[in-house]
Amino acid sequence: AVLPTGAEVKDMVIEHAEGYQDAQVAFVGDKVYVQAYAGTPGWIVGTRSGDMVTFQSGQYLGFDEDYNTNLWFWAATVEQEYDPEYDDYYVNYELTDNIVLEYDAESDVLSPVDENTAIIINASQSKVYYAEAYSNPTFFSFTEVAAVPADPVITHFWDYDEDYESAELDFEIPTVDVDGNYITTKKLSYSVFVDNEVFEFEPEEYPSLTEPLIEIPYGASPDYNISTGMVAIFFQPAENIGLQSIYRGAGVEKRSNIVLYDVNKGEIVGVQSVTAQPSAADGYYDLAGRRVQADAKGFVMRVVTMADGTRKTYKVVHK
Repeated sequence: AVLPTGAEVKDMVIEHAEGYQDAQVAFVGDKVYVQAYAGTPGWIVGTRSGDMVTFQSGQYLGFDEDYNTNLWFWAATVEQEYDPEYDDYYVNYELTDNIVLEYDAESDVLSPVDENTAIIINASQSKVYYAEAYSNPTFFSFTEVAAVPADPVITHFWDYDEDYESAELDFEIPTVDVDGNYITTKKLSYSVFVDNEVFEFEPEEYPSLTEPLIEIPYGASPDYNISTGMVAIFFQPAENIGLQSIYRGAGVEKRSNIVLYDVNKGEIVGVQSVTAQPSAADGYYDLAGRRVQADAKGFVMRVVTMADGTRKTYKVVHK
């Protein structure tokens, strides 16, 4: 489905059992259009009757280049099932004909009539083979604020391996602020620190890059060695490796603390507060040299003052 011309689109968030997901919703007559997956162009269309909106399964969403497959929208039931072999529970999805959401116009919230249902972005028309699954999905309007992002979580560091000729950092970037409120991933990014300095990913070592990179958008995979939840570097840090989340909302830039992992002790050694960071952005400028807001869309130039007083300029793309 294609969104009708002139339709008013709302930025919304899907809160589901696994976390949060950015979405867009448009009400057009008795139809409700939902864009819940950025990898395909198609919209999911539901029919509204009073406060109830029914979304029929089997709607084609388009071709996903990342997964190299066609994707469809399917509704599903959700059940927790026990696996005696692993002594653990897992989520089992069963495809169904539709999902029904109730719309509360006063609070501008769409919520499932049955919480044991899910929205499935699926690669099959007959079995569960999903790219994304949103269990108990509730849509609510997102209000952008100047929020401080929660600190990144380092899950593992792999020391330099001579066979692979690299070291690897595994991590999670929370999509909430320090108070636990959701912040949109569209304006969330992170930087890597090595031995207390911002690490610069160079095209000579990361061939998919076209220019140096010091900031990675949330969920982006600009190179084989830079992907969601993982970065590889081609040497062993002498002291530490760290991460910092960056959020640009309401026209300003807010940064988390820098979470540091001591590679010699093999443990998280704490955080470096935002008041004691080794570098700080002087400002953002458009290609004509005019100062712009930190979250200005398109190509902007970021000027950074390093710890030794030198300045570097980086091109940043804000979607």
